[in-house]
This record gives sequence, structure tokens and C-alpha cells, in this order.
Amino acid sequence: MRIFFIILTVIGILFLVILTLAALCLFYPVSYRIRGEAEEEMSLAGRFWWLFGILWFEVAVKGFEPEIRFGILWFQKSLWGKETAGQESGCDTLPKAPALEQKPDMGAAPAPRPKKEAEEEPAPKRDKKGKRPRPKSRAKQRKGFNGKSGRVRSLKESYARFKGEISDEKNRMAVRHIWREITYIVTRLKPKYIDGGLDFSTGDPALTGLLTGALSMLPVLYQYGACVYPDFTSDTPYLKGALSLGGRMSLYHGLLCLIRLIRNKNTMQFIQKFR
Repeated sequence: MRIFFIILTVIGILFLVILTLAALCLFYPVSYRIRGEAEEEMSLAGRFWWLFGILWFEVAVKGFEPEIRFGILWFQKSLWGKETAGQESGCDTLPKAPALEQKPDMGAAPAPRPKKEAEEEPAPKRDKKGKRPRPKSRAKQRKGFNGKSGRVRSLKESYARFKGEISDEKNRMAVRHIWREITYIVTRLKPKYIDGGLDFSTGDPALTGLLTGALSMLPVLYQYGACVYPDFTSDTPYLKGALSLGGRMSLYHGLLCLIRLIRNKNTMQFIQKFR
């Protein structure tokens, strides 16, 4: 009886540990902090972390040179940046420069130049069976030029198909449901704070005033502490300043959205049509 009680105690402790870890994964938020600066050159840096900073991910762009890193506890790895670029370029494996040849003695007679032999025409390439390759047809030659137009045509066809599918009432309900879930995620991901200020000028006072009026209609400027200062006297366009923002979102919000999308039959049927 005592052994049975010990086994139940161990099982209960393991179940409690698993439940605690699941609650941490679902309810502990994923935090992010992004900072951008515009001075002599543009720079942007973002950091995302989860579970008390055990997992973290960093992205930085300075002078159009990106750098991406991630880490788990004390282990960190550079996915894109100086370390990765140095490894991929193979700077250590470059061949050494050849040694300089010794110059001939000016007093010695020059060596006779070899006679030029008649250059032979290269033989045409043949395949494994010994046959000459046939020239490419005009359709294949135009394939490379029609690549972009083919993509545009496929996008137009997809848009026309999407527009035709929306005419159905069930598909409209599915699109509304998807849009509702997207807005739900966006409202949870919106920043909790925005600090900093920006000075800008478009070079044209009328255009600067028009842009200032459009920015003043955004509720973000009133909700947070960010400030925008227009410059109507400058004749050259510029943008200077710094902004920093941060927020967080728990993973269970995304899990709830995924469950609601899967349970909706109209939404799943609409998604399967475009797979």
C-alpha cells in the first residue's frame, strides 16, 4: 500500500510539473522592443524574448546591413551578419597571390618569341550519345522574358478567382470571420508604449502641412507619448529623430484564434479552395 501511495505521489508531481510548464508556455507573454533612429544613416533594431529571456531573437539593420541572431540561455547563434558573411565568403580559403616574376637583365639579348600557331576552331559540343544539341526553340528563349508577365498574370487570375468566390454568401461569412480574427491578433499585438520624437520636412511647406494634418488624425499620436515636429522652413527633405516601442502578447491568444478558425466549417472550406 505504501509503494502504491508513493507511485501516485510521483505521478501527481509529474502531472503538476507538466501543467505548470503548459501554463507558462500559454500564458507567459512574448515581449518585443523595437527602436529606430534616423540621423546621418537609418538604423533599426528589434528584440523579442520569451520565458524570462530564455529564448530570444534579435534583428538589427544599420546602413542597409542586416544582422540576425537568436539564443537559448547562454547559447547564441548568428543567422545573418558579420560572422555568417565571413564564413560563407570563404575569406580564409582564398588562394595566395602569385610571386612576382624576376625582371630580365637589360644587357642580355631578348629571347625569341614563339611563332603563333593557327588557332583551331573549337569543336561543337556533343552529348553522351555523340549527337549535337538542338538549338532552343523560340518559345523556350522567350520563357525568361515572359517570367514577370507570367507572375502578373497568375496574380490577376488569383484575384479574379478570389473575387468570384466572394460572391458566394458562405465565402463572405468566412472572409468576415478571418478578418475578425486578424483584427483580434493585431489588437493584442499593438504596442503598449511609444516614446521619442521625429523632425521632418518634405521640402515643400504645403506638402509638409498636408502630411502633418494627416498624421494629426491618427489616434496613435494622442494615445502615446510620441511627438512629431514638422519643419516648414527647410527647402530640403529630411527625417531625423528616434522612436522606440514595445509590447507583448500571450500565446494563448493565437491558439484561441487557430481553434476558432478550425471549428468554423465555412472558413476551412474557403481556405482549402486556395491550397
